[in-house]
Amino acid sequence: MDIWGGIYDDGLSWLVANLERFNPQSDGQSDWKLSGKAFGELVFLLGNLRKRRMVLAPALQRLNAFAEKCLQAFDWQAAFSYYHNVPLLIGYAADFERNGGAGDSLAAVHARSWFKTSRVACVDYTPFRRADLAYNGYLVNANIDDNALSDALQRTVLFRDDAAVYFSWREMYAFTHAVFYLTDFGLRPALELASNDAVAAMQRTTRLCLAVACREGDLDLVAELLLCTAFLNCGHCAITDAAARLLLENRLACGAFTASITELARVSDWTDEERWKRCYHTTLVATLLAAVQTERRQVA
Repeated sequence: MDIWGGIYDDGLSWLVANLERFNPQSDGQSDWKLSGKAFGELVFLLGNLRKRRMVLAPALQRLNAFAEKCLQAFDWQAAFSYYHNVPLLIGYAADFERNGGAGDSLAAVHARSWFKTSRVACVDYTPFRRADLAYNGYLVNANIDDNALSDALQRTVLFRDDAAVYFSWREMYAFTHAVFYLTDFGLRPALELASNDAVAAMQRTTRLCLAVACREGDLDLVAELLLCTAFLNCGHCAITDAAARLLLENRLACGAFTASITELARVSDWTDEERWKRCYHTTLVATLLAAVQTERRQVA
């Protein structure tokens, strides 16, 4: 079996095994900020897989059914009062439901209503978070078009051509997400919203950030940057090959990924809950990366 196909299957299996930890309304989940964020990121992954028309393996069917059930019972009005990232969750939820054939879902209706209020303008979001909002508004057709999305992205680090040497760790994450939104997670060419020169600069920045992330052993950032190399058509080079090896060689036996190789020595000491908290995000990203790599191999 292709190694990426194995990572994809194992990633889905691990997510299924930890399904209830993603439930934003679980009685056993005391930290709603964490569970809401994690659930939103799971829904984002599932929506992206739907758009990519990934084969509905049993594990993926179970994950989709879980997400649909949670969303049907979700109290959006209440969530807006106690979770600041609901606008991001609701956009991914609406996108997931629409791509499953749900049409104009309750999430989409609430999302457009929220985006039409003045609250968006009143909140002091960073450029990175404003790009987050613009992309989610774009997903739910909340009067946010390509121009509005492009304007939001122009204010992020994405178009800062200073060789990334001055990027902080937070800015590197802001960069990866801006690439995701620019390319609609690889579903449209970067050149639709950026010039040839700008895209070439983004490719250089991606490789440099990837080298830094590899040196630090940051598997979470490595996985995100490898997605960027695919979405920006960076091609293979020594850095991308080394990054892929670093990620693949440090996968846990259960199919999950820790956020950093520095955590590998402590994995055996973690409780199941700690392992989920420390592994779920990197595993979600690696699963999407595996799906993208599998997709690209099938097209090639």
